Amino acid sequence: MTSQSPKIDLELTNEKFVKHRISFLEVALSLLIAFMVLLMIYLI
Repeated sequence: MTSQSPKIDLELTNEKFVKHRISFLEVALSLLIAFMVLLMIYLI
């Protein structure tokens, strides 16, 4: 496994990082929407 080129490993970690970033954005967006909904319910 150590004989593999580091380029493949770098690409894999890059893919994981991108996926992690996307999931983080989705979580942040859903939290923002939930907060806005709660605020609307509180005001009405």
